[in-house]
Amino acid sequence: MSKKKILSKEQIIAAIDKGLTLEIDLAEISDAAERDELEVLLEIARVSATIKKKQDDFMRGAIQPGDHWAHLVIKEKIGSGGFGQVFRAYDTVLQTEVAVKFLNPQTQLYINVDDFLEEARLMATVRNPHVLAIHGAATDKGVAGYWSDYLNGEVLFNRLRDEGLGNNEQLKIITQLIQAVKATHDNGIVHGDIKSLNVMLQPNRGAILLDFGSSRSGLEEIESSETIQASPIAMAPEQFTGQPSSQASDIFTLGLLLVEILTSQHLLINKDMAGIKDLINRLPEYLRTLSLKREWRNLLTQMLQPDPDLRPSIGIVDKAVQHIQLKPVKRAKKIALTTTILLLLSVTALSLYNNWSIRQVNQQKDAINDILFDIFLTVSPYPEGKNTKLVDALKKAELAISNNQVLPSDGKHRLLVRLVGTFLSLSDLESTLEYADKVLQLEDLEIIDQMHMHDFKGRVYLHKRDLAQAQVYYQKIVDAEGKEIKEVDQKINALSYLYYIALQQNDMEEIGLIQKQIDQLLPISGKKPSVLSKIAYNQGLYYSRLNEYKKSAKSLHKAADYQQQLHHSEHYTVLTYRSVAAQVFATSGKEELIQQGIQELEAIIIRMNASMGEKHSNTIAAYMNLASAYNRSGESGKAIEILEKIQPIVHEKYGENSIFVVKRFYQNLASAYEQNKRLDDALAMINLQIQILTEHHPDQLNTILTTKLDLAKIQFNHQLLNESKALTLNVLNEAMTSLGENHRLTLEAEQFLSIIDYETSKQPDIKAMNELLEKQTKILSDNDPLIIEFRKKIKDRQ
Repeated sequence: MSKKKILSKEQIIAAIDKGLTLEIDLAEISDAAERDELEVLLEIARVSATIKKKQDDFMRGAIQPGDHWAHLVIKEKIGSGGFGQVFRAYDTVLQTEVAVKFLNPQTQLYINVDDFLEEARLMATVRNPHVLAIHGAATDKGVAGYWSDYLNGEVLFNRLRDEGLGNNEQLKIITQLIQAVKATHDNGIVHGDIKSLNVMLQPNRGAILLDFGSSRSGLEEIESSETIQASPIAMAPEQFTGQPSSQASDIFTLGLLLVEILTSQHLLINKDMAGIKDLINRLPEYLRTLSLKREWRNLLTQMLQPDPDLRPSIGIVDKAVQHIQLKPVKRAKKIALTTTILLLLSVTALSLYNNWSIRQVNQQKDAINDILFDIFLTVSPYPEGKNTKLVDALKKAELAISNNQVLPSDGKHRLLVRLVGTFLSLSDLESTLEYADKVLQLEDLEIIDQMHMHDFKGRVYLHKRDLAQAQVYYQKIVDAEGKEIKEVDQKINALSYLYYIALQQNDMEEIGLIQKQIDQLLPISGKKPSVLSKIAYNQGLYYSRLNEYKKSAKSLHKAADYQQQLHHSEHYTVLTYRSVAAQVFATSGKEELIQQGIQELEAIIIRMNASMGEKHSNTIAAYMNLASAYNRSGESGKAIEILEKIQPIVHEKYGENSIFVVKRFYQNLASAYEQNKRLDDALAMINLQIQILTEHHPDQLNTILTTKLDLAKIQFNHQLLNESKALTLNVLNEAMTSLGENHRLTLEAEQFLSIIDYETSKQPDIKAMNELLEKQTKILSDNDPLIIEFRKKIKDRQ
């Protein structure tokens, strides 16, 4: 290490963190207090160097039986792979045996430790009795690892080789494995190495899917992908060309495993690489030579298609197997532990300096570990038939943190802020508000933590659609005094939400003012991709409102590019933003752009199905946007085909009587029926909407009246003028009474009634329509879409 003479405290602290050896002549310092302080810093430098050396030495050594790591006692090595080594260990907190997987030091050349631990966190969200349960993850002594159930059952590969399975056992194990893969895919995770060697048959629990060593969800792709992907007998055809693992490739390897279970032989085993690559591209044809029941052959033919786009989702596979089964298998309820709290403090020179005592720092770390172990690791991971109440554990954690006598106030504040964020991520809105208020009442709360609390509260009210209240909290962030980069970033984030709120309120003037504030702050911000993505996305929506479609799509693709920097090209946010960009073209009203939008949506939906699955809400939205685009381009038959195809999925996901289904899906279908000249079907669909809204959502007056107005417009389009006028009058009177004369819906009904009067009058009065336009322009604005459309209709009649 190099030697360097350093004069300021700040330089000394920075040098300690870099591992530099310090040489200071204390005799030259006349001030006694300053000399004492520098002596402490030099002692800290020595301790810090010792810690770093021990960590480096440990990294060079391998984990051995008898070692202590975190709170685990390592017992014996039970396996190894490309990523790391697996040991049997004893958990001194839970007082039970666990399996712990360590990341190999050499593996860290191409896998980041943070990514390895993030993957453990992602795996922990998959709470299903047939998926290996992850109990915790940590980095100790420079080695990253995570621990899980210790299983001592029989490997499925050995059972199939030695004994085979009876029909009932086959069905039971297949069902359990499908539930395991479904739980994995529902959480956005790709397993990447599904094979009988990675399935354990455990007494009283059944089949358990192991080894997510090739799983991914948002991790960066690695160039030498074949070296870290699954073994050749558990790879899909596209993976041999270097493509990363996907949910579609999981379906392929699950198909191989089902064949192995049903026939007790693996189709690709004992073949060389050339033989494997040849056979996997013609498996559907090869299946005809096997002794399989027709139902199984049909399903496996779909699962083993060489083209990943032709394979079914795990949901479709699940339904097919349920159809094949003679009786359903009881399943334990899946628990989604969607988040956890990072309760880690690093031992740095700055923390040592601030606390002056290494013992005090260790006490604080022990206190945090006690909270972690006593509360989070004692939550039962998946009790049969019950949901784990993680929220209750979080509330218990809040008390433990607040009452702890060892943690300093700033440490408590940091942990409590994370705790409130966890409530929000679990969608527990009331707890988020309650605990955010508690944190805001703390003394000496830093500005950035106050900002986080206002942000959490703002997001709660956005979720509740209370835009006015959300606006209050985001304005508090903007008005705060903080000028550090992290505080400026938080202000820009708040301005992005205010921009969104202004868009929802159609306040174009306010949007201009907000954009000016953003432009002023950006040069002194951290320019985080997550924040820049929000800005670009909002600008895309803004340009769309102004009918500047190319600018809108460009901004939305820019937002997707920022998201891709954070995640990867197939991440759901990236694909969703690109689908919205395509939707802008598809709904533009300009034929050439509509066709471009249709082509882009068709391509994006294929990627969404592969990456997110057909049941993902954003995939469903993309399908509906594509149907709407077909409708606009005069291809209503294609629109109806798409909507009727996804109708069972929509009903299953949202419920037949949900607001989403009524407002979005039924509305699209009614419009497609009308365009297709199926008037009776269109009218029946609209009347069904009104009936469901009236019976199940009577408080949704705005939606009910909007739907009635839609019905009146369909009647008008098909020359049912008297019926249309009567219904529009009814809507106008209800809107005037309940919503007010200046409400947008009232103005829209008033506009439409004037158009009906014009068409039904023997002496049409265009002057009256122009007067109404002038009056409404003062209430809204000259460039409001409602005004623009009304002006166009008046011009058409002139």
